[in-house]
Amino acid sequence: MEQGKDIKALTGNELTALLKWHGVAKGGDIKVPEKREMWLKILDKGNAAPSFNDWSVGEEAALASLEAEPVLIKETALGHLKEQHKHELLATYCSMSDMEKQVFLQEDRGGNGRGISEQEEGKREDKDNGDSKEANI
Repeated sequence: MEQGKDIKALTGNELTALLKWHGVAKGGDIKVPEKREMWLKILDKGNAAPSFNDWSVGEEAALASLEAEPVLIKETALGHLKEQHKHELLATYCSMSDMEKQVFLQEDRGGNGRGISEQEEGKREDKDNGDSKEANI
């Protein structure tokens, strides 16, 4: 090998990485001796490693702007999941009978009838929507 490492000294993970880099799709599912054999064939053929393009100045600038912007919880998979759960809960609540709704609300309030005030709920909702600094990642 060009870097001076004997092929027999390459680990399975190293061989997998080399094979995948050269486009061998199932490099991870093959036993090490077979990987070595495949790697030797690639070396014998003199196949050049696939090239990659360096990042352009525009791509670097785009990445920097993305890194500078805060990510709101509602823009993440967790936020989308929360919204999905809200919609599911609302659909479930709407399908309940009046008696089931009363029991549900009583359980939601911890059984003491107090619950959360609308003002407290509004503050909680603001935080959940990313309007406060604590909700930003």
